[in-house]
This record gives sequence, structure tokens and C-alpha cells, in this order.
Amino acid sequence: MNSSKILFIMEGKKDDPKLLRSLLDAYKIVLDYGSDSSNVIVSYTSSIYSLYNELKKLDNGKDELADLFPIVQKKDKSLDCYSRDEFSAIYLFFDLDIHKRDEKKASMQLGKMVETFNNETENGKLFISYPMVETAKICDKKEGLFKEDRKIFPLENCEKGGFKQFAHNHTRSAVKTDSLNDWNVICKENYRKANWILTGCCSIPDIPYLKKMEQEDILDKELEFVKNSNSVATLSAYPMWLKDQLDTETIEELFYK
Repeated sequence: MNSSKILFIMEGKKDDPKLLRSLLDAYKIVLDYGSDSSNVIVSYTSSIYSLYNELKKLDNGKDELADLFPIVQKKDKSLDCYSRDEFSAIYLFFDLDIHKRDEKKASMQLGKMVETFNNETENGKLFISYPMVETAKICDKKEGLFKEDRKIFPLENCEKGGFKQFAHNHTRSAVKTDSLNDWNVICKENYRKANWILTGCCSIPDIPYLKKMEQEDILDKELEFVKNSNSVATLSAYPMWLKDQLDTETIEELFYK
């Protein structure tokens, strides 16, 4: 691998980077950039809608979003010692966090963000957790993300820290996020769930279809849940990022045997 670094922009300061580091550590043998020296992890510490508004302020009246890097630099000073050219790829991890917002306006903003940040080597690539980052922690040991209380999650139950509390209350029955085996289970269950969201089928999708799954398509389906039932289908951003990094043979070895 070349000397270029990878920039990870996380929404939060605590759980988000911790989960990412756990994932990177678990798959460091199969990832080209699993070493700490090549990864720079920063926190935006505000919502995706806040980031959208900051980007729009600097777009000079054009129907496109401004450059992300200087905005994030202002939010996380650890980026001050880097230039944009040092990064060969940028990934963004944010929550849907649509509860208590104007649905139409938020949906438009989300759509624009996913459309703009769809290539890690250009503007960056955005991955969204539905409804929040804690979804990575609620994979039930027996039923995965299809357990009745978490298959579809009401947005009203996300208010006042409701989803965080839900994840905390189910710690004992959920798969941990500590090891490769843990993450293999979490990823496989999220791939099953993504397949259900997109096709209605509860089985793990075939590998070519899994590799073709895009954030735009998932967002469209999730916004249908929001519009029709004021709820979301729980899905974690981290497994969806991982499958984009792995080749077909590695995916088969990890999740299909």
C-alpha cells in the first residue's frame, strides 16, 4: 500500500471511534489499511444535518456542497497538522437522527449528502446508521436484527436518548463487539437485514448483490419506512463499510462458510 492515509470522520466522540477501532482491529489481517499509522479518526461532534448546513454556507450559491475538509478541520483540531492531499480516501459515519425534524427537509438533506459523498477517493463516502450508531450493539444472539423489538424501531422511541437506553438494556442478550467472531456475526446479520430492506428477503444475499448494495438505495427504502410508519429498519453502517473493502473471496470465507 502507498503512504497515503485514510480519514474517518465520525459523528460522535466516544462510541463511534471506539466501534470503528474495534472493527479495524478485528479485520486488520484482511484490510490493506488496518494499521493505526495509516488511519486518522476524527469527530465532527454534531449531526449530519449540521454538517449539511455548514457545507451549504460555503457553496457560493451553487447547487453543490462545498469541500468537506476545512469544515471538519475547524471541528477537530487534530486535523490541523494534515493537508487534504495526504488522504487517499475519506469515509464519513453518521446517524440518521431524523426524529423530531421536519421529515421533508431532512429527507432532502440526507439525499443530497448521500449523492455528494458517494466516492471515498473524491468528496468522500458517507455511511449511515439507522437509527443511530448503537445499532452495532443490538444484534441479538439468537434472532439478530429480526427480533421483534428491533426489526423496525419507532422514531418516537429514539427521543430523549431512548435508543441508547434500549441498546444498554439489551447488552446481555446482544452480540459483543470485541472480536473477529463477534463482528462476523454482526456483519452477517446486517447483510441479511440489508437484503430484507431492499428485497423483502430475510436470507443473506448472494455476494454479487451484496457488493452492489449502495447507500443511496438503502436510504431510499429507509425514508419509505419513515414516511409510512414513522420508524426505521435497524441497520449498522460499519458492516456496510466493511463489505466495500473486502474482495469476493474474503467475503465468502468470512461470512458464507
